Amino acid sequence: MHDKKRVMQSFINDDANRLKKYQHLLKPAQKKYQLEFKLMLSILNDQIGELPKGTIEKAQRQFIRIGKLDINTLFYINLLVPIVEFRTLKIIMNYLISSTESGKLCDFSLQLLCHSLLHFLNRCYKEKDEQEAKMIIKFFKNIPTTSYIFLEKLLVNCYECLFSGDEVKLESIVRVLKLCGYGKYAVSFERIKNNFETE
Repeated sequence: MHDKKRVMQSFINDDANRLKKYQHLLKPAQKKYQLEFKLMLSILNDQIGELPKGTIEKAQRQFIRIGKLDINTLFYINLLVPIVEFRTLKIIMNYLISSTESGKLCDFSLQLLCHSLLHFLNRCYKEKDEQEAKMIIKFFKNIPTTSYIFLEKLLVNCYECLFSGDEVKLESIVRVLKLCGYGKYAVSFERIKNNFETE
């Protein structure tokens, strides 16, 4: 694949347009990567529910790997978070955090790890599993703050506010996100909060 790390970074950056450009650069012999692109674009466009059951089953077979937590494995976990049944996902994420020493990860691996944890927190919120979320938040708080994961640290604070019901603090963090140029994340948390309140 054309510079897979750049593809992964585009996914982490929520850059669907760049992903489409990389997808068009794939050669016929690289068809095996089409599944990854299909999943990435479906996740970023919030269209996971539109994927055929066969595609999701194929992705699960192909991407569930237990073993060394290298960059590829961490990336695949990101692709699995939205499509794996929640009970199974909890096992995967518990394995992830029990097997990871965040201080020994390179900056990019740390980004991939944090990205998967954030999306898992979103699943926990939808499933109303506060106990699982607290474990992830605690793990997150022990990760040293660096410029590479400043945004992720802000976002995990948003989830903590959602679970605790601290709307004042959440609104304050959302304002900071907007001021820092992360308006799309601010809008996302406002939507999550509003959807939850109307359920």
